[in-house]
Amino acid sequence: LNSTVSGNSVSNSVRGVIGGAGILNGGTANITNSTISGNSVAAGTGGGILSNASTLTLSNSTISANSASRGGGVSNSSATVQSKNTIIALNNAPNAPDFNGALTSNGFNVVGNSSGATIAPAQFSDSIGVTSAQLNLGPLQNNGGTTQTHALLLGSVAIDQGIASGSVLDQRAFTRTVDQINIANGPGGDGSDIGAFEFGGLPFRVISIVRNSSDIVVTFEAVAGAIYRLERKLALTDPSWQSISGVNELLASSSGPASITHPGGANVAKAFYRVVLVQ
Repeated sequence: LNSTVSGNSVSNSVRGVIGGAGILNGGTANITNSTISGNSVAAGTGGGILSNASTLTLSNSTISANSASRGGGVSNSSATVQSKNTIIALNNAPNAPDFNGALTSNGFNVVGNSSGATIAPAQFSDSIGVTSAQLNLGPLQNNGGTTQTHALLLGSVAIDQGIASGSVLDQRAFTRTVDQINIANGPGGDGSDIGAFEFGGLPFRVISIVRNSSDIVVTFEAVAGAIYRLERKLALTDPSWQSISGVNELLASSSGPASITHPGGANVAKAFYRVVLVQ
């Protein structure tokens, strides 16, 4: 969740192992609002992910720039792999460059090269066979937030073609959905972008910290439907942030500035404050 896995490699692979997110050999895994990029397997399958006898669910994520001998992005050996609102493109392999094996589509996906992949059921909201120029994906870099992402650049086929599915923020904790008024939404979509990055999203940020007569009031940029928590620590060298006793989590009813108050905070020891996105 909200993570980037990058820069891993496996050499001299005897059996199908992966260089990136992991090898799934049973059980279940959910990858949401995350980027898997720049991982490689020298002589194996699944440069980003190898799923074997597992259930893997991909949502609101970007899998790109990974490489292997087969299944550069994802390789499905004998598993259930399902994907929604996810980019699997611009990976590299001599066989099945982006996806190897069976992929269950829940709609709103971008798949670059579908050679070696069996994608079902057919979804009108999917974009299959998308070129690098059409996707127009930026390099893996700091585009805001605490993790690196691939930005959707102007004109990308992924912009406004997706669906949020209850997610109000992208991987960077920037606003999702940002519906571009000059771009038609994808069929059945809500104007969200496909992948981990929302084009034009605004950051989740603290606006001000104000000391009143007895209280500390922290105002921040909120997104409707998200839940936030106020935390504090007395020194930045403290090992962990602490929830504030008696201060409830805030459910934002609308997007825009919102405030959480620490009652009596001005009358206790000085502290550093932060606002945490709970969900």
